[in-house]
Amino acid sequence: VKKNNKNTLLKNYACKDETKDRMYVAWGEVIDEVKNSIYRMNDVWSTADGINWKQESTNLATGEKWEPMVVNTGKEVYVFGGKYLKDASAHDNTIYKSSNMTEWTKVGGELPDLSRYYDKSIVYFKNKFWLLQSINSSLSLRTDPTASTGVWSSADGKKWKIEKTNVE
Repeated sequence: VKKNNKNTLLKNYACKDETKDRMYVAWGEVIDEVKNSIYRMNDVWSTADGINWKQESTNLATGEKWEPMVVNTGKEVYVFGGKYLKDASAHDNTIYKSSNMTEWTKVGGELPDLSRYYDKSIVYFKNKFWLLQSINSSLSLRTDPTASTGVWSSADGKKWKIEKTNVE
């Protein structure tokens, strides 16, 4: 994809809208080959055929996201956190939800405060969100020698309950 004559990487943050038979892709990164740098976007694009794309929004309420976790529950799409908050070294624990991929509402809670160096995934299973945390051992153990793994659950994305620690 090209945006402003620059290569645009739309990563893998895609969700299908079951009612419109369209696929939506949000956030992403623009590669500026002249400056040899990457910057994040808060765009949404959609397609019905995977070839022809339409830009739906350029200023999402979620702000820019870098490597967020996106979950489609069948009724709403949730976006969980990201590697960094904009202009900060802190990781992003915010949670937003949307029923149309262009209008986002902040959920009243946050992800458990986990290091940005941990690998995290969220799935929706049996009407709950499940946050699975593992260690990127080569990096995490250097930055946090007490690092552990775990599983958390949440019925609404607001309140999280630790289910298991030190998962192997």
